[in-house]
Amino acid sequence: MSSKPQVVKIEDVGAISSADVEAIRIARLQALVHLESHEGRNGRFFGSRLPVELLCRIAYELDEQNLVNMTHVSKNWRKALLAEPKLWWRLEELAINHDESIGRVSRFAQRSKGELRFLELEFDNMCECESDLPAIGVLRLCLQEIVRHDGARKLDAIEVNMRGYEEEGDVDGAFECLAMVLQFCQFAAINLKHFYVDTPFERFPSGAPFFAMLPKVQHLFISTAALELPGDISLPDVFSATYSGRRKANVCKHLEIMSLYGCLLMDTHFPDMPALRVIDLLGVRCDNLYELLSKAAWSLQDLRLATVDTKAPARFIDPEATNNEDADLTPALQLPRLLHLRYRCERKTPSLWTSPTNAMALPFNVETAALKTLSFNTSHWADIDYDQTYIDDVLSTRNLEKQELINIFRQAPMLEALDLGRVLRAPCPSLLTDALSATGGVPALTHLIINAGLSDKNLETLHSLAPNLRYLDAREAGVTFPALARFANRLRNGSSARLRTWLDKRFRLIIVASKPVQEPKLSQLRLDLRNLLVTLSGTQVAHLATQLVLNSPPNGPTFPTVKAEIFSLASCPTTRSSSAIMDESPSSLGNHGGKKPGKNATRSAAPSLINESARRALTTWQVRREQDLALEWFESSRLDLVWEPPEEFKTFKWDLGPARVDPYALSL
Repeated sequence: MSSKPQVVKIEDVGAISSADVEAIRIARLQALVHLESHEGRNGRFFGSRLPVELLCRIAYELDEQNLVNMTHVSKNWRKALLAEPKLWWRLEELAINHDESIGRVSRFAQRSKGELRFLELEFDNMCECESDLPAIGVLRLCLQEIVRHDGARKLDAIEVNMRGYEEEGDVDGAFECLAMVLQFCQFAAINLKHFYVDTPFERFPSGAPFFAMLPKVQHLFISTAALELPGDISLPDVFSATYSGRRKANVCKHLEIMSLYGCLLMDTHFPDMPALRVIDLLGVRCDNLYELLSKAAWSLQDLRLATVDTKAPARFIDPEATNNEDADLTPALQLPRLLHLRYRCERKTPSLWTSPTNAMALPFNVETAALKTLSFNTSHWADIDYDQTYIDDVLSTRNLEKQELINIFRQAPMLEALDLGRVLRAPCPSLLTDALSATGGVPALTHLIINAGLSDKNLETLHSLAPNLRYLDAREAGVTFPALARFANRLRNGSSARLRTWLDKRFRLIIVASKPVQEPKLSQLRLDLRNLLVTLSGTQVAHLATQLVLNSPPNGPTFPTVKAEIFSLASCPTTRSSSAIMDESPSSLGNHGGKKPGKNATRSAAPSLINESARRALTTWQVRREQDLALEWFESSRLDLVWEPPEEFKTFKWDLGPARVDPYALSL
């Protein structure tokens, strides 16, 4: 058997994940060990005894600058790296502001030889550079070099970064450059799949110009900021293109993901998008949102809407083209394959669960029979590097109405995960349970996150309305630990849980709650309570016991037991007992002619201030004890009570995928 290490052919080289980095290191060490006895050079190994295949595999993960540095290590390395065009697939941070970029592109394109896959263009009109050409001239020469030496036939990702533009710069030149990039994609990079534009211009036009000039694009990402455009600016003709709705040609049959932040979608009609599965809109003015969703109705799986300004759908619907008998109302939008929905509840974004009252009403209903996850949490957009101007609309957020919540449960019978965030009103803790009761419950619901609109009383019935619930996050809902323990106990004793137990499947429930109060200690609270109780009369102690409200967990004591313990604490440790305290009640004193028998004198009533302090101390001690008993019950029942969401649930169900595909992680 040969002692030579097994190597990978260069044809099989591809993008690898970070998990394979350690494997590459181990393979390199093994190769060095096996080659210790190898003598001479047969064109396959160099002075470092590193196989050329392994060298190329490592170099494939490096950027352009590191590749250039590796070519200066030795002649053999330079020869090997320059002989593999697949290594030169990524051209990053190409600054379109000086003449040096032209030579850089020319050298890179000669090395890539048709293998260029990713191109990043950066525009900065405020950078001081020595260039005799404007940005449009430098860009034209760079694109010509790519076409001449590489061809751009395998180019599938282009990123245009214009955040370097300032208000005082040549704004007209920026749009001319972008128009040239679009023309380059239309006539040269005909196989483009991913197109990213990051501009500083407020209300950047999108829609039809990109749909028409990028026929094979799969992911369209356009992000804008709040830099106002001058009033006298004249946009190139490319951005005046519109879609009339009469063309039968399907120009967007490959589009799968569309992410638009702060853009304009002024089109009243859109082409069919049979492959569009993700729509992410933030701060977008879309005149006809209804039609945009309807064009992707049969393929849409993930929808994210936040601060979307739209108009009434009836303005754009042709009455003759619809079979709706009631022409005054917009027909319900059918989204049969929608699985995930993120929605920021605010006054500007139209409601998807409110029936319109007339033709000019803005809301429209959606039918989502297959919806599995619904999130009202705004953290998805908070993590996006987006100008704060459009985020200010979060101050105009509104709460969900009861009828909206009822329609959600009616139109999504298969709903599994629901993140209500802060859309429920805190003064209405029964809103959720009332809506669930109106629809007969949601048996498919397994994950629930709620930050308001829930109380201990309403939690008593949640187990029957969501019998298959396995994850509850109520950290900010104000629910007590004893109520959570009672809910978990009822849920575990339900019929479905007993069936799983009979099938030898352990019942699992994860409850996320706020951290319990630990200071002062329970023993200290008990001692403080006793010091106050011994100063009260028997009548005052009896009144305190009757005023106490219990919130006992499943393992908590009954009221007679708690009452007896209160009288025990009120008795003197050496000379008094609970029966003696009971004898001080008015009924007992009446049996003895108003005088207490025995040698001990009757305790006089304490001032009202001390009595009130004792009442507060009794409540604090009882609440703390019920909390500790509830924590003990969770520990003994082997159910998971945590203070932070587990790692598996931080992304499970709620992570609907990135809004923007990482170009460095493309499947190349």
